[in-house]
Amino acid sequence: MTGTDLRKFHAGDILFREGDASDIVLRLVSGVVQIQREVGGQAIVLGHVNEGEFIGEMGAIENRPHIATALAETDGVAEVLSVGQFFDRIASDPASALELILRQSARLRTADDDLIRFGLP
Repeated sequence: MTGTDLRKFHAGDILFREGDASDIVLRLVSGVVQIQREVGGQAIVLGHVNEGEFIGEMGAIENRPHIATALAETDGVAEVLSVGQFFDRIASDPASALELILRQSARLRTADDDLIRFGLP
């Protein structure tokens, strides 16, 4: 697999499911993908991934299965990276590394804000 492998998807397609192995990382070339997690049989939207952002990186970084499902909201294209290619990209491309750090920071801030807003310990 090369870093230029592309996967086309259509609105409604599942790119990966919660619990699947994290053996690839996707970077959206185009389209919008909803990230959701099932809680008590109900899908809870955790956020959205847009053009230029990675999908599935958390599982790759932690070497764990995906913690959420990626559902395409629109048609689009994703670059397919093996876990090794993903780490090589982050190590060699400061812009990709910065984007990843900023996105993770935003996720953490949102989670913190939600804990405060909903009064969870």
